[in-house]
Amino acid sequence: MRARAQLFFFFLFGMLLLVDKSTHSCVLFAKLPRLINRAMHIHFNIQIFGAFLALLAGSCCAETSTSTELPTELVTPLPLPKLPLAIHYETLCPDSMFFIRRRLKAALDDNDWWPVTELQLLPFGKAGFYNNTEIGELQVFCQHGREECELNALHCCILEHLETRQAFELVHCMLGNYYNNLAECAKRLNIETTQIEHCKQTRQTSEILWPYGKQTIPIGLSFVPSIVFNNNFEPFEQSSIRYNFESHFCRVYQEKFKITLPTCEGKQPID
Repeated sequence: MRARAQLFFFFLFGMLLLVDKSTHSCVLFAKLPRLINRAMHIHFNIQIFGAFLALLAGSCCAETSTSTELPTELVTPLPLPKLPLAIHYETLCPDSMFFIRRRLKAALDDNDWWPVTELQLLPFGKAGFYNNTEIGELQVFCQHGREECELNALHCCILEHLETRQAFELVHCMLGNYYNNLAECAKRLNIETTQIEHCKQTRQTSEILWPYGKQTIPIGLSFVPSIVFNNNFEPFEQSSIRYNFESHFCRVYQEKFKITLPTCEGKQPID
């Protein structure tokens, strides 16, 4: 008889372990009175059995303490700060063309530095202004002649009427194979040029170039292109900056913001 009671006990124990995991409720507790009555008829120690059931019920039916609530709002990482970068160039200067087309564009594109760069293009270079007393007008002269002054002014109109990235792509194209051909480059890039053309056709060249000259002349450029990081012109570092642009960008960015950009890790340090 005692052996039968023990077998029944293990049978009952196994059945009680059938718990509905999704609702945390015991599926057989509704039948406990009948099962307990059966156990009593076979002389099972009801006190021990009852204590065991109470312990089991507490373990299988207790509510979980794991929280399933979602956060009330998502945390969006802050964007990285932008480094001011000014490029002083001339539209007919071979060194300007090479730097913008080969070094600057590659650095910004390949390193994904556009989001961390506050780019400013200044197509003035080593130009200057003078008063033409014969006609009583302020006029401009450029290092590579009158044609360069006109093209510099055209680039200024591009920069005035397009957002920075789009203007850069158009300037990049015009300094390349199409030799400052606005119509051809605009067609290739699907850019509307009505406002740009109106800007160039209805204003004096000296007027268009004046604000760019005001920013450039005080610097006293000795070579074009000249690159200015963080509004700090370093005249004796220009050669190194032109040929090691990416390393200098990383250096200045880290110095200013105390942040090492992902693509700056492993860059050759500047001696």
